[in-house]
Amino acid sequence: MFTALKPWLHESASCLAVIEGTNDQAKAFLGGSEQLAPFLAQQDSSLARFWGVSKAGVVALVRPDGKVEAIWPGISRQVFRDISNRLGNPNMIPAESLNALPGASMAGCPLQSSSSFTQGAEQ
Repeated sequence: MFTALKPWLHESASCLAVIEGTNDQAKAFLGGSEQLAPFLAQQDSSLARFWGVSKAGVVALVRPDGKVEAIWPGISRQVFRDISNRLGNPNMIPAESLNALPGASMAGCPLQSSSSFTQGAEQ
């Protein structure tokens, strides 16, 4: 989905997939091509833990200074409308591209390390 939206975001934002696993597992997940999406592979999901994320498919808007402006718990048309608005260009992504996205927010499976989130919260 990010690859399809990349032409519309390229001047205002960059996309980076953060994938739980090794570099080889991330490449396999992305279909074996690093050209599909830039990615960061993390076996320990430290970035996800830092942000309080426990499921795959989360979208975050991170400013150039590293400040996390917003985190959305899934991917949907509304998420990308919100991103466009926050980037100051509400019409940045054409309607036909937005319509290719799910109407309802879709999140992925729990991260393998998500059990450590729960254990850490209980301690």
